[in-house]
Amino acid sequence: MKNKLLLGLSFTFLTMGVITLNGCSHAKAKILAFGYTTGGDAAHANFANEANNYFKQHADELGIEFEFAGTDWSKLTYNNLKNYKMVFFYNARPGDREDDPEIFKPQQEAFKQYMENGGGWIGFHSCAFSMVDYQHYKTRYEDPGYWPWYQDEFLACGDYARNTWNPTSEFLKIESRNHPSTKTLENSGFLSSPNEWYDWEYDLTLNKDIEILLTLNPTPENPAGDQPDPEKKHEIWTSGHIPVAWANKKYKMVYVNWGHNLMDYNTGKEGKKSNTFSSKGICEFTANTIKAFAN
Repeated sequence: MKNKLLLGLSFTFLTMGVITLNGCSHAKAKILAFGYTTGGDAAHANFANEANNYFKQHADELGIEFEFAGTDWSKLTYNNLKNYKMVFFYNARPGDREDDPEIFKPQQEAFKQYMENGGGWIGFHSCAFSMVDYQHYKTRYEDPGYWPWYQDEFLACGDYARNTWNPTSEFLKIESRNHPSTKTLENSGFLSSPNEWYDWEYDLTLNKDIEILLTLNPTPENPAGDQPDPEKKHEIWTSGHIPVAWANKKYKMVYVNWGHNLMDYNTGKEGKKSNTFSSKGICEFTANTIKAFAN
């Protein structure tokens, strides 16, 4: 009887141990997202709200524990970031929307340290937006709003150069199959959801550290943008080979240009008109990136 009891207890503890070990092996990866959901550009805020809902709804499927910090940059310390496998920047970065960006230097340094020590990151759309104020500063490095490491090395794109308008769905061509984000994507590319597309100051194709993942390739027959204002035809692109998603090989990072939902600005009505994550290709690309970086 005693031996049976001991055997039963041993089996119970062994079973508990297996369950515990299995639980640990399948622990969810913690992700911390930043961005504004009110104010600023309504389409950017709209995207942040959509993204929050999407990642919460698909957390189990993606194997993540999702947390949204808004623009509480006090959470952007290295000691705190060490608790997370990945960070998302939806539509902002520390210091870019403030009157005195200098006060966010500690947060910028903490993020840099996090990335240099193997942290994962996805940046969306306007988190890369930067325009040096050359009316008041002779060089970009004199402008306190310019983050040199972030724009020049990490993203490697420099300043914003131009954009399309209105937001349109476009075919995005796959440029690399070597990166986890694109490995499972079918065919030569996919159709995006509507977006305002950006182009950049620096030629990313010349940077050996940058792996171009997706490009936009407009033609006269298939232009990007449908600007109705005849004075702004430059916002309709009819040529080019524009990177819209890329990775920096020195970091676990991917930047994607989508993140601007279609809004009816022209009539003054800001009701939602599109969903970024309605694109199957965008969903698969995002899931692949998360699973690669968060494990």
